[in-house]
Amino acid sequence: MEELDIRDIIHIIRKHFWIIVLTILLFASASGIISVFFLDDVYASSTTLIVSKQNQNSNVNEIQLSDVNLSRNLVDTYSVIIKSNRVLENVVSDLGLNISVNELKSKINVSAEGNTEILRITVEDLIPEQARDIADSTAEVFISEVNKLLNMENVQVIDTARVSQIPIRPTTVRNCIIAAFLGLMVGLGIIFLIEYLDNTIKTQEDAEEFLKLPVIGRIPNFDTKKSKKKSADRSPRLATGAATRAPVTEAYKTLRTNIQFSNVDNNLKVLMVTSTSKDEGKSSTAANLAVSIAQSNKKVLLIDCDLRSSIVHRIFHLLNEKGLTNILVGEAEPSSIVNSGGISNLHIISAGPKPPNPSELLGSTRMQAFLQQAAEIYDMIILDAPPIMPVSDALVLSKYTDGVVYVVGYGDIAREMVIRAKTDLEKVGAKILGSVINDIPLDTLVGYGSYYYYYGSDSDGKGKKSRNKKRRAQHSA
Repeated sequence: MEELDIRDIIHIIRKHFWIIVLTILLFASASGIISVFFLDDVYASSTTLIVSKQNQNSNVNEIQLSDVNLSRNLVDTYSVIIKSNRVLENVVSDLGLNISVNELKSKINVSAEGNTEILRITVEDLIPEQARDIADSTAEVFISEVNKLLNMENVQVIDTARVSQIPIRPTTVRNCIIAAFLGLMVGLGIIFLIEYLDNTIKTQEDAEEFLKLPVIGRIPNFDTKKSKKKSADRSPRLATGAATRAPVTEAYKTLRTNIQFSNVDNNLKVLMVTSTSKDEGKSSTAANLAVSIAQSNKKVLLIDCDLRSSIVHRIFHLLNEKGLTNILVGEAEPSSIVNSGGISNLHIISAGPKPPNPSELLGSTRMQAFLQQAAEIYDMIILDAPPIMPVSDALVLSKYTDGVVYVVGYGDIAREMVIRAKTDLEKVGAKILGSVINDIPLDTLVGYGSYYYYYGSDSDGKGKKSRNKKRRAQHSA
């Protein structure tokens, strides 16, 4: 995966946001269930002691600074003695506990209260009464052992232990918060791993690096407010909706301009639009490109050559009772099949009935003769060809064309398949003008906004640039 900028990161998170939410919910829910149903409640009780040193001078009733310092030093010593085997063995014996000394030691925590002479013996246990008894017994045994070992009576109990009614563990809310944070981290790790392992083509750099072709078009996703759906029921359509008109139609104008400049020296008449596989947007690209060229005062003929899975008639809401198939088998003249589609300068020939031998019809001399005849009438003929895989129809048809526009669906097909299909085209001598990345999420396009509408537009570029300047001037005022 290439170096990501903030725009890419935001898009990746938005695209896989459901994974993050799912991992957070799973981790938090699992933590809550484990905390409530599988973890035992742990209770804590504490006994508080004070360590002091009585002054040996009975005539002076005061505590010297050296005595205080000595008492503080004894706190550290006494903390070790409290958890010694000598003390804990007596506690086990006195209380009749059925546990080992090491197990008891793991239940006891001794801490000093800041820089003071106060010691706190805290015991954790599943039984609150037993936690209290162990804390008090440990304090009593410790005081007795100190008297025997050091011949000192300088430890007193300040507070005896009490039975706790509220467990200290598990803390369900805290556990859920920690688990949710871990779920967030895992979710982010998963989505970036998915992106790292993703070997589809998404960027212009990907297309140029792996296909060795110029990118002549970048078409945004029509559904700007919806996430891109990878499904076979995406319906190709014209970019005529008010919500999509600005970015998408400008993208097709850019594609139109790039095609014109890619073939300045040759007379580009017959243009084939194809892709690696179905559902990459070749038909919508062919249809919208035909509309865009027709709007530039050129006479355009759009032919649906995808005889196995025709769709152009659905885009323009036409009947498909007769079409290219009837022309190629000699059942009808082209003039009787042509439809207007309701757009000036644009004529359309649908695919017609599905034949048993599409490859033979598309590669026939009748197809060649028909295209030559049409080229004398129209300024541009656009062929919506079948995908290259898994059939050979597009390869057969390419020999009658002056150029090929290769559509690559954003994140649709593994780049190995795209490279293989492109290589197959080159083997039959097809002239590939460039690639078109289709269905790009709008928020990933650099220059999204007023500049995106201006750059790449042709005939009305000056007007849009002027309007953009005017808007900026109004905002600055």
